[in-house]
Amino acid sequence: MLNLILASSIGNLKIASFEDGIKIADVDKVLIDPENGKFIGLTITKFFSKKTKIISSRDILSIDKEGVVVNNQNDIVNIDEIAGAKKTLKNSLTGCKVKINKNYIGKVVDISLSLETMSAVNIYIRSLLKERIVPISRIDKFDEKSHTLILKGNNIAEANLA
Repeated sequence: MLNLILASSIGNLKIASFEDGIKIADVDKVLIDPENGKFIGLTITKFFSKKTKIISSRDILSIDKEGVVVNNQNDIVNIDEIAGAKKTLKNSLTGCKVKINKNYIGKVVDISLSLETMSAVNIYIRSLLKERIVPISRIDKFDEKSHTLILKGNNIAEANLA
């Protein structure tokens, strides 16, 4: 069974260094590429830093409800050093409109991440009357201009997994 955590529950968690045994930063945002659902990393808040800093998902040793653990402070890098991170920061998966065959089915309200693979697993979609959980593999494409996810499949019923 997969051990999952919601992206919304990661925001504001403390980030600790495994080597030093101290808190080194706080999580600001979870970056997930809307084009393919890939978990890129975590932007951080750190005192006296004007540039956006990030920890790559590859450098995360563990995440739980208490916080995030990385090897050391060297795992914190400028956002420019992680491919696609800057673009993803501007185009957050959370809040995207979601469509199947031009039919609007809601907006992304959350994303579940696997703690074993450090990858996105499901997107949580909410409309006025319904909530759905859809596997990240159902993402067909992302329309950056309209900030819309297009899902694979032919009908809305296929997205009713919740």
